[in-house]
Amino acid sequence: MMPLFADHQVPPLTQAAERLGGLEALHGYLTARLLTPEDAPVEDWFVRGFAVGSLDALSEQTHEALYEALEAIAAALRAGNFRFPRGTGSADIALWCAGFVQGIEVAESFWCARNDDYLDAGKALLPIHAMINPDLREMFAEPGQADDASSLDEWSVLVAPSVRKIAIYHFADDEVLELLLSEDDPFYEQFRDEELAAADDQILLERLQDLHDEVPRVLIDECIRRGEAMIPRLHALLADESNWSPDSADDGVWWSLVHAMNILGAQSGEAAGAALAAGLAQLRKHGEDEIWDWFHPHYAQLSSGKEAHIRPVLCAIMEDGTVSAYGRSIALDWLVSTFRAGEEGLEEVLDRAAAIMGDPAQDPDLRELIVCTLLDHPRERHRSALLEQVRINDAGERGLDYAFGVADVEDAFNEPRRPARDPGHFLSFYDPIAIRQRKLMWLKEDERANGFASQSDDGLWAPVETYVRETPKLGRNDPCPCGSGRKYKKCCLNKG
Repeated sequence: MMPLFADHQVPPLTQAAERLGGLEALHGYLTARLLTPEDAPVEDWFVRGFAVGSLDALSEQTHEALYEALEAIAAALRAGNFRFPRGTGSADIALWCAGFVQGIEVAESFWCARNDDYLDAGKALLPIHAMINPDLREMFAEPGQADDASSLDEWSVLVAPSVRKIAIYHFADDEVLELLLSEDDPFYEQFRDEELAAADDQILLERLQDLHDEVPRVLIDECIRRGEAMIPRLHALLADESNWSPDSADDGVWWSLVHAMNILGAQSGEAAGAALAAGLAQLRKHGEDEIWDWFHPHYAQLSSGKEAHIRPVLCAIMEDGTVSAYGRSIALDWLVSTFRAGEEGLEEVLDRAAAIMGDPAQDPDLRELIVCTLLDHPRERHRSALLEQVRINDAGERGLDYAFGVADVEDAFNEPRRPARDPGHFLSFYDPIAIRQRKLMWLKEDERANGFASQSDDGLWAPVETYVRETPKLGRNDPCPCGSGRKYKKCCLNKG
């Protein structure tokens, strides 16, 4: 039996599993429901799978188990790393496919309508149907070989990648769907588990480099799964100064640095900490590189389990007067993020930052940047120093022209602390929809740079319209709403 459900979920779901043909079939049925077009009714789905007309008719235990199972499946579908447990046989996958097809049949007209609109989504269903339809397999096999175990094995490895492809069409917004229709969409989701497992570490790193910012989650997961065996290569990649040089590193190498930091962020221990510290040490010479903006606001997540290894490096960079203002400011922000509220050492770091801010001999740009950090972590003992820095700015002595004043200082101390924005998980960078949204962002940036947006119906190029988004009040360290991926304080805070 495939361990597709947690042990405590199995008893409440046993009855539904028996109705559909087993736990494997139930998992497939639930997956199909999650990928069914949203306008399809759910009543028939409950009747066929659970012999009830609505969710309210289920027992509390079944309701909870069903909710947990659906949440877990949905998370994998959105992340682009839906897969079967390693070692799952083709017979079990065939049972799963049978359940998936039952889920399709409940809302078949809705599936057909989507497949008519998006041909690639329909094509992705082929391996799923082939697993349970020997006549369909016969069309692609040598005569008499459709039922051979090898034939089923060949089809079974395509099922999980095909599900990942269908999920893209299900979760995509209108802009992404238009992108999918307008050009050939790389089927990176087609990576097969055994292909990734068989590749050596260097091959995986080369794929990270080749795919730039379009690396799929399954490839990242494989790198993470290899644990400490992969870390020496990541360490060497990050420690190599030539990889960070804008004159010598191509875009693929630059993006591989992002991936290396993220892979290390998902691990803990001494080796991972030392490798991440090697990457952070590049702040000394490359603090103004935009690479650092991709890691914000995930500093704390990336540091988890490695704090003891990276804090000394960050402290040294924050204190180093030869490092750029941005490099020292990022080191400070990252350092502060590694402390939990009330943890020993945090107050000392904030006090040292306040001392640097108040030192006229320090870089004036750094002093302005530190104001932003201290406003996000207000301490009454720093109020007068912050107000003094505002006075300096109001006197026209500011370097970066950051938009803060007396009101901002007073608000930081007097207004209730607003809840922190949920940054999501740093590995969501590899979600298939996020990959395509970035692609759209790059296209828009190119259009803005050229001064044109797109061709209108009459064939003429239409000027780009100003992009405006309505959002709540932003903090200086929130992601900029323009979609650049940079911090608000380093992007649009001072524009306009």
